[in-house]
Amino acid sequence: MKKSIFVIAILVGLFVAAVAGPAQAQQSFRVQVPFAFVANAVTLPAGEYDIQRQANGGVALLILSKNSGPSAIVMTNAMQSKDWQPETCLVFHRYGNRYFLAQVWTAGDRRGREIYKSPAEKELAKNETRSEVTLLALLSSAKQ
Repeated sequence: MKKSIFVIAILVGLFVAAVAGPAQAQQSFRVQVPFAFVANAVTLPAGEYDIQRQANGGVALLILSKNSGPSAIVMTNAMQSKDWQPETCLVFHRYGNRYFLAQVWTAGDRRGREIYKSPAEKELAKNETRSEVTLLALLSSAKQ
């Protein structure tokens, strides 16, 4: 009897994980980026992208081109703001005419994700002045 209850509990747990996992993986939004940019050492052209937070707590972000162009997966660190974010947005670091994805913020949250710097960005940061560019999301959640 105890073994049957244990097996049922395991099956219920697996079912809940199977249902909840894809729901978490679908946390996404769409953004129009008017310039080429670098994400995880991959140069992505200007265009429309879906940004998806993966089910592993949002540590990894998937950047999908809506035009079947190149995509990227980036690893992130958690970061905290003192203020609630009014809108979902991306923050880019700009060095000259090169843009690097730096942060992702979600509306209604104080927590954001900071993208690890690529070797190219680290090198440029030594020699050039950085400015920041913020782009707002087009939609709060992208349609799959």
